[in-house]
Amino acid sequence: MRLMETRDEAPVCRADLKTFGAVAAKVDPDDLGVARWGPFTLNLADMSYRFRVGGGKPGGPGGFWFMVYEGKFEQQGGKWVALPFEMGEHGRGR
Repeated sequence: MRLMETRDEAPVCRADLKTFGAVAAKVDPDDLGVARWGPFTLNLADMSYRFRVGGGKPGGPGGFWFMVYEGKFEQQGGKWVALPFEMGEHGRGR
């Protein structure tokens, strides 16, 4: 079973599947409606998802940056489909 399929477009791409394909999803025992997989979080209770991307290193040249994206998902034709996401929080640091 594939937890998530990504596209060949930023900010996520098929390389994410290669990176996280063998990683099992983690479920919080105190909140069974939330699953985490790599940088992705699925909230099954409110049918939403979020993921974080970033780059650079603290203290490195140019510092580091991150962006958090959030969206909803719904069932369409018997398949779960992620609806378009929006950028939420973002930041830079040294």
